Amino acid sequence: MLKQIVCAGVALLALSSLASAADDTVINDNIATCRYRYERVQEKVDRVIAKYGADSGHGMKAREKLAEVHEWCWRRYKGWWDESSKTWRTDHW
Repeated sequence: MLKQIVCAGVALLALSSLASAADDTVINDNIATCRYRYERVQEKVDRVIAKYGADSGHGMKAREKLAEVHEWCWRRYKGWWDESSKTWRTDHW
């Protein structure tokens, strides 16, 4: 009886470790997805602003795309990639 309880405890501990590892993987995938999208759009914003200027219509439209990526990440993952500090943030602007 004691052996069965110990075995069950060990199995439960192993399953909880696997579940925790799976959660970490999902979170890391979320961060990677948002980071990739954000970095890609940020590069485009930088190019557009360098070419047309920050106050141009092109620059404003490019910054709107960046805000859309921010909102997409927030709605989907309740977080967003902060390129300036290179961190995953969970505050909403």
